[in-house]
Amino acid sequence: MTLDNENAVAKAIGAETLDNLTDAQVVALAEHLSEATPELQLHLIKTNPQLQAYALRAVTAVEDDLRTTLSAINENSKQAFEALGETRDIIAGELNKPDLSDDRWRYLIDKLTDNEDKAKAVAEETNQLIAEQSNAARGAKLAIAAMPYVEVVLQVGIRLLISRGRL
Repeated sequence: MTLDNENAVAKAIGAETLDNLTDAQVVALAEHLSEATPELQLHLIKTNPQLQAYALRAVTAVEDDLRTTLSAINENSKQAFEALGETRDIIAGELNKPDLSDDRWRYLIDKLTDNEDKAKAVAEETNQLIAEQSNAARGAKLAIAAMPYVEVVLQVGIRLLISRGRL
């Protein structure tokens, strides 16, 4: 069923009007957005401050979750790179010793190469975790928020974030 006017939407969510909705009705409104025409969806998002606030809370929740996760990933990567840097320094010190045998030199070069491979792997893993976390957090938060038409809601949320100088 396509909802084509505000009265039909209000009826669908069990309200007389779309003014002063309860929290449950705002959630129901968000759930029923997919049943409204695109024009009505945009109109509802633009004119309903409760829905805008709901969208902003959903976007803020995603933003907070991403910020926390990215900070943790950044800290873990920093610690890994510090440890790998210390290993490189030790190997470099060993390579500078004058009485280094050819076998020992080859061994240390192999270890240095392994160290660089590990650093690349940490960087790749970090990038993959960031991408996975971004996708998972967005999907989970928005699904929990019951926002079937995420694009419309996110447009409003992103505009609000931009207007507040957060993006």
